[in-house]
Amino acid sequence: MRFGSGLSGRGCLGEGCFSRKERKERKERKGEEMTEEKAKEVCDEIRQIAYELHVYLGVGYLEKVYENGLRHRLEKSGFLVQTQVPIQVKDEDGYLLGDYVADMIVDGIIIELKAVTTLLDVHVAQLMNYLKATGLEHGLLLNFGSEKFQCRKIARTRI
Repeated sequence: MRFGSGLSGRGCLGEGCFSRKERKERKERKGEEMTEEKAKEVCDEIRQIAYELHVYLGVGYLEKVYENGLRHRLEKSGFLVQTQVPIQVKDEDGYLLGDYVADMIVDGIIIELKAVTTLLDVHVAQLMNYLKATGLEHGLLLNFGSEKFQCRKIARTRI
């Protein structure tokens, strides 16, 4: 379920952000619907990689350190990773209301990273809003700031 060599640095949702090979793989994959089963499989792999990073680094670093570490490990594992992905929030008539930046999009799953003592409802709401604004269905909220690794999977269909 892993595709491409990954994309380092800033990402975007357009096709111009990827190499020719990655665009071809993405095109082949586009017809594939992200079923609940496939999403669970991808999320489980991401969760395990993130957990191993948490065990290795421990707590106390800035969110950016965990983002860089997770991107590196996901790319090594063959995932297609986009970081700092711009998201536009629009009104129903298309009027631009604001811009946000998602920490990561990994194989169609939005990843929101935190380095806080505990996850709050506002963090869940942030991820749900990112899902709504992008039209993507699945997201993971990962917290590296707690002694116990925290991970929440959010599905837009349940919003």
